[in-house]
Amino acid sequence: MKINLETQTVEKLQKITGIMPYDFLGFTLDLKESELTDTLDKLSRDIDLGLIQTIDTLLIHYSEAKLAPLSGKLVKFKDLPGGYAYEGAFIKRAIQPVEHVF
Repeated sequence: MKINLETQTVEKLQKITGIMPYDFLGFTLDLKESELTDTLDKLSRDIDLGLIQTIDTLLIHYSEAKLAPLSGKLVKFKDLPGGYAYEGAFIKRAIQPVEHVF
């Protein structure tokens, strides 16, 4: 499926990842083609606009991240600075919409 990422976002993501395409939330993102492919279920299934917008928003925020080496460790949102107060909202807004797809 095609996604509409702004050129600036694509360039930032390429700088951060250093690789193309790359895996993101169970999808493969090809920044050169602006294409998102489901890596978990190779069947062509309908993905609603809400999910596409959610992924687009996550990628935009990800593109603004500071460059740092990957640790390979999972971190709970509540363990981030200031994350404890926002964890419930984060689960409702970021995790549950994606969770329904799986």
